[in-house]
Amino acid sequence: MAKFRYVISDLHFGHVALAYKRGFDSVHDHDKALIRNWNRVVPDYGEVAKHDKYIVYILGDVSLHNPKYLAEILPKLNGEKILVSGNHDDAAANQYYKAVYGAIQVKIHGDMYIMTHIPIHPQELFGRWKGNIHGHLHQNFVYEDWQNVLGDVTGTIKDDRYINVSAEQLAFTPQPLESLVGRRPLTATEVES
Repeated sequence: MAKFRYVISDLHFGHVALAYKRGFDSVHDHDKALIRNWNRVVPDYGEVAKHDKYIVYILGDVSLHNPKYLAEILPKLNGEKILVSGNHDDAAANQYYKAVYGAIQVKIHGDMYIMTHIPIHPQELFGRWKGNIHGHLHQNFVYEDWQNVLGDVTGTIKDDRYINVSAEQLAFTPQPLESLVGRRPLTATEVES
């Protein structure tokens, strides 16, 4: 059985203000684009060999505390969905996922990575993981010359051990997990083609 792994974070289905901030005309257009992009790259089980497995890791913030809305949205998304809980996810929606975790370790190209919603402290990486695949920061990054104690971004050198998979970083499209390490994610133009 072939196993295909995808990842994305910070979908924020149903989040009106964020839909406008992301440049959509309405939350309906925002959610429709997310569903379309998802299903464009993650096949429907009916369309693929029944022995293949398509897993999408969602690294938090699927909606903004709206489990009823997720009950309508999640069945429209292809593949098995595994959630790493974020600060806007509710336990009431856990039933819609294959599994729910606080963090997940994954092996990519022989190296171990930790997947979380919020980036972990750099000292946690030493000797444990090659990097941290995370969300939460939306359009921002973790910097080597880090942040001050209040969390204000003051850095200028991007820390390549951190891979931000917030929807904004991935053209609002789940990406193959293996493609994120050592390569760049697809652009919006590449997703369209």
